[in-house]
Amino acid sequence: STGTSTAQSSQAVEPQSLKLYLDTSNMPETWDDINQKFADAYPDIDMEIEPIPEQSMYDTVLKTKVATDEVPDVFMMWPGENTERYSGQGVLMDLTNKPYMEKVADQPKQEASFDGKVYSLPVAGLFLGMYFNKDIFSKYSLEVPTTWTAFLDVCQTLVDNGEVPIVLPFKESWAAANFIRPAMSSILYPKKPDFDADIRTGDDKYTNAEMTEIMEKFMTLKEKGYLIKDALGISLPQAQTIFANGQGAMYMLGSWELPTLLGLNPDLKLGMFPMPVTENEDELYATSMIEYGISIYTDTESPEAADAYLEFLTKPEIYTIFIN
Repeated sequence: STGTSTAQSSQAVEPQSLKLYLDTSNMPETWDDINQKFADAYPDIDMEIEPIPEQSMYDTVLKTKVATDEVPDVFMMWPGENTERYSGQGVLMDLTNKPYMEKVADQPKQEASFDGKVYSLPVAGLFLGMYFNKDIFSKYSLEVPTTWTAFLDVCQTLVDNGEVPIVLPFKESWAAANFIRPAMSSILYPKKPDFDADIRTGDDKYTNAEMTEIMEKFMTLKEKGYLIKDALGISLPQAQTIFANGQGAMYMLGSWELPTLLGLNPDLKLGMFPMPVTENEDELYATSMIEYGISIYTDTESPEAADAYLEFLTKPEIYTIFIN
């Protein structure tokens, strides 16, 4: 069986304890399966897994653990600002030359890096887009828009018929950032591919012409009443429920939302399209990135066990479980 072959191929590791801090809220059964297989393959490693009930709590709890010197051996890490912050605090082990990183493609490794060093093993990818309720679109004979003007026309038709065009959970600051990022893919990054790095070094500003255009377009959506009322007070669970119940035509977030939305309403007929923000269809880009990686604490007392866990995740038979 797969479990047997995995156990037989695992290298011996000295008896160690391994504390893991994981956000398993989206795929609890999958993580349980993978962690059980790891426990079977490495019986000498005493695993202690601390899950969290919801994703929004993860970073707050991790900050507390860092402040109180209770950092787990292995934990999830998001790219960008979090990787920059925790690597700067000396929390993240440099994984650049680990053998299992050779199995990872260059682009994901780059996204999991800061200042030329890789700080997490990318395990989950995502893409951002505009979910839409197919039944609502069909009701008003709406087609998926591919230009900014066509998108505004869709929103106006929905408003004219008493529908909420776009549901947003802007109580979560990261959700607001993810609403802006797809527009950056079409307007900003083609002209300024090094924008993120230039922001860190002070060589560019969020007030540049491209970001100003993006924010002006966002304000257009707000001023025309295309965004759900009181978006700043709507949490992620509230927005998910509103959209899943058919009380909004579109919902802007990432691919990770699909299981939750269908769990709330199995009969929901969904589609997704990249949000158009220009009049040129050739400038319409889908936004993809790694969702998170798995990092190791710099001062872990169980480095061999931690390395064994990350290496285990890269095994084809294990990662297939995760993908499926």
